[in-house]
Amino acid sequence: MSIIFWTDIRRFISWPLFLAIGGIFLLTFSERQLTEDSYELFLLRMVSEQYYLLFFMLPLYLLSIYVNLEPGLPNVVIRFKTFSSYFFTRSFAILFNTGLFVSVHVLVICLLGLGLSSQNLFMVSDTTSNILLNEYAKHFDTPLSAIFVSVLFMLAGLSFLSFLMQTFHHFFGKRVLIKEME
Repeated sequence: MSIIFWTDIRRFISWPLFLAIGGIFLLTFSERQLTEDSYELFLLRMVSEQYYLLFFMLPLYLLSIYVNLEPGLPNVVIRFKTFSSYFFTRSFAILFNTGLFVSVHVLVICLLGLGLSSQNLFMVSDTTSNILLNEYAKHFDTPLSAIFVSVLFMLAGLSFLSFLMQTFHHFFGKRVLIKEME
């Protein structure tokens, strides 16, 4: 069980993950130099940066997961008594990889935001660049609660996409049948 788990994690830590870390570092660094926001608002703005999330982070994450969809090692797969235990082990590795991916992104944003004033209040103007923050202010009391919920939804969404990819890969991928000779 642990062989599959650690193999999937080792395969996940590859160039797409490092490219995504470099991308969020550059984006956060450039935004950090221009911001007038508090630390919490800056974190919320960067965690919910839709262009980065949709056009850079999500494709790199899906590429990282796709690399892990290779068939398992035959001698390892045989060690499992049922396919469901093998499938759940791979699913747990995907869940762990998702948590690693999101937590690394949040950690980079938190580190680059250090030094900003800390005010856990929504103080945003009604300009068009703050539409998303104004929506968050309507539904949440503090930016930290909005960040927490955003990260949870990011984890849930990426995990769901990963499980969906794993399921489709299993049911629509190549099949090998080993028939026992009598």
